[in-house]
Amino acid sequence: MRPITLFLALCLSVAYAESASAQPKDMKATAPMKMTPPGEGKKMLACDDKAMQMKIPMEQKADFVTKCMAEMK
Repeated sequence: MRPITLFLALCLSVAYAESASAQPKDMKATAPMKMTPPGEGKKMLACDDKAMQMKIPMEQKADFVTKCMAEMK
């Protein structure tokens, strides 16, 4: 390769690495997470754990968690 191409690739990779490291380390909760009542979040986690134990496929997991949470009410 040409030295100019290598130099450009090096500069771009350094710039990308610096911009990636400039991201905030502590992520704040998103709006939907803020709107979820605390009890619902605990139910969701419990149902998610149950789905993992039952080894439910990812495609069916959302439906399972929704039904599980409805049954817990």
